[in-house]
Amino acid sequence: MPLTQFLPAEVFAFMAVFTRLGAAFTVMPFFGEAVVPARLRLMLALAITLVVVPIVRQTLPPMPTAPGELVVFVFTESVIGFFLGGIARLLMTTLDLAGTVIAAQIGLSAANTFNPALQTGGTPPSILLSLGGLLAIIETNLHHMLLEGVVDSYTLFKPTDPLPVGDLSQTVTRLVGASFKVGLQLAMPFIVLSLLFTFALGLISRLMPALQIFFVSVPAQIIGGILIMIVAFSGMMTLFLTYFHETLVGLVGSR
Repeated sequence: MPLTQFLPAEVFAFMAVFTRLGAAFTVMPFFGEAVVPARLRLMLALAITLVVVPIVRQTLPPMPTAPGELVVFVFTESVIGFFLGGIARLLMTTLDLAGTVIAAQIGLSAANTFNPALQTGGTPPSILLSLGGLLAIIETNLHHMLLEGVVDSYTLFKPTDPLPVGDLSQTVTRLVGASFKVGLQLAMPFIVLSLLFTFALGLISRLMPALQIFFVSVPAQIIGGILIMIVAFSGMMTLFLTYFHETLVGLVGSR
């Protein structure tokens, strides 16, 4: 018996949009944070789906007539949704990488604690940068851009087209390399100053062999790293927001 007798066209359109949007909300920064109650995320996804359905209604395919076609459609839309949300989440890991490198340079790599932004363990610099980046995204309204990206994705990933597995994998691979590069750029001031500081310690150790140089240098290294973080924090957030914005625009063409 055809599915059209059980599933009205408008209900199918709503569920089709909700599948992609709900999958994106599961992993997307701000909307998909673990501290946000699951019921609130569900209500928000349903409300936004009501607004988005009339916008993308013309791009949706006809209702499948067989259960197998419906399963394939739901799977494809879910993968695209997870891809869109995962791209934004992958961009956030740039800050975690930068914070991990910074912690190794200023002597805080062993001070692991819970990172609420990524729901994993992390060093104090990575936690500071992750939470700071999330707040900066909210303050600059870039979380609205994430929603626009999901809506604009219907022109890039049309529901009537097959799943572009090759393009998705290449995009993720390229983005991982770019995020690693930006993460090192964010941590570069600390890397350079750490090399200079270590070189200075070597000279002092040669001039004053009796001095317990590492006993004296560890507090100075931590305090110096904190002072550099205070000075460079705004510039690091600006660089990250620029990278975040340009990457989203390049991928999904959101405004």
